[in-house]
Amino acid sequence: MSGGYFEYNQYKLEVMAEEIESLIENNNKAHTNIYGEIKEAHNLDSETIEKFKETAYNLRRTREMVQRIDWLLSSDDSEESFKKGWEKEMPAPWI
Repeated sequence: MSGGYFEYNQYKLEVMAEEIESLIENNNKAHTNIYGEIKEAHNLDSETIEKFKETAYNLRRTREMVQRIDWLLSSDDSEESFKKGWEKEMPAPWI
């Protein structure tokens, strides 16, 4: 499947999820981010970190949804295949 309807911009959602996960991992220490920039520790509390985790999860879920739509609109999937794939591949909502 090739897609391209959204000009492959859905990958940017994955990049954001990875950056948020890096912030979580490095919350209490200075670190180098995925762009090679040195960042100070944020020292965020656990409640805030949970919100970050939820956001990273939802970014990936959205990326997967956009990818499915992309394949449908690019004629890589039929509408029937789109619906079956959606039910099979979309992760359960954040809990």
